[in-house]
Amino acid sequence: MSPKNNSGDNEHRFIKFSSLQNGSNNDKKASSGDRKKAPSSNLPARNYKYKSANTDLGTKTNTSQIKKKPKTIKNKRKCYSIVIVVWGRVLTFWLFIRKNGYAVTIGEKELGIIKKEKNIEEDIMSTVKAQIETERGTTIQFVDEVKFTPVRIKSKAATTDYIITEIRNNVAYNVSAAVIVVDGNDAAVVNNKTEAETLLNEIIDEYIPEGSKIDREKSGFVQTVEVVEKFVDSSEISTPEQVKEKFLSGNKVIKPYTVQRGDTLSKIAAERDMEYKEILDLNPTVTEKTLIAGHQISVYQLVPFLSVRTTETVSFIEKELKKVEYRDDSSLKKGTQKVIQQGKDGQKEVISQIIRVNGFEESSQVIEEKILVEPVTEIIAVGTA
Repeated sequence: MSPKNNSGDNEHRFIKFSSLQNGSNNDKKASSGDRKKAPSSNLPARNYKYKSANTDLGTKTNTSQIKKKPKTIKNKRKCYSIVIVVWGRVLTFWLFIRKNGYAVTIGEKELGIIKKEKNIEEDIMSTVKAQIETERGTTIQFVDEVKFTPVRIKSKAATTDYIITEIRNNVAYNVSAAVIVVDGNDAAVVNNKTEAETLLNEIIDEYIPEGSKIDREKSGFVQTVEVVEKFVDSSEISTPEQVKEKFLSGNKVIKPYTVQRGDTLSKIAAERDMEYKEILDLNPTVTEKTLIAGHQISVYQLVPFLSVRTTETVSFIEKELKKVEYRDDSSLKKGTQKVIQQGKDGQKEVISQIIRVNGFEESSQVIEEKILVEPVTEIIAVGTA
């Protein structure tokens, strides 16, 4: 199939397009002419609408909008200017009133003002705590509250080092210490638990003579004594020497004493740091001659603040007394006796446990006896004739 000749069609389309343009131009002229005549009309000018339109191209233009465009741009610029001014004033006001620092106070006393920085409160307080703990050699607990109140800095701010020094010099704190509690009551305070335990052991050792057979593990205090760690004011802490003197000191009280074999009044007085006259005054009816083993007399005894009970196991040799056996003998006259077998005392080892309080014997108990030499029974014949 041969190609169609489109030259005639193209020419036709060109003529139609030209005529459309001419028609549009004529319409514009007509519109211009109409606008010039519009004022002479009896109708109000506002009722006339002038349009320039090409219905074939579908394009419309509003001339009133074209005239108002410059005014709209001017209004927008004015709004932008107002917004900028307002924001500028707000920013200036905020910069003027914003709180850019902290007033550091303890109670009513102000220590200074520092610049506001991230975590500055925690950093300062942790530094103060670490420095004091290093100096004291123990942990501490703050008593005073250190306040960091937001403020606006009006003059030169203090340095962080200055504030740390001021807090250290003014803040109250308690220190960790060891409290010696006796029967539920706080009796003394020392630096730490190790110091307290060493001190208590030294007090027990005061009543254990060197070389004695006192059982250290069974020795201890009469009272209930414990060591508790607490936070206390540093002024409450005493030296070990001061506490030891307090615990060993006491008052003299009258106590009963059971006389032992070999005791004399002078010996009893010397053992209790008493004057001979004092023991006579307490026992006016007792003399050296009337002092009998097993009887009780009155003595002074020092009762310290903290009493120590010791347990000692001792052993000694005693006689195992011979037995005497009597036998009737009709070969002997009545009223006469004759030793048939000579008796003899034996020997035994006695193991006894002695309880002492503050060095004075409270009780003793025989826990074991061993016969070393058997006694020989003495036999005596008694006449019956």
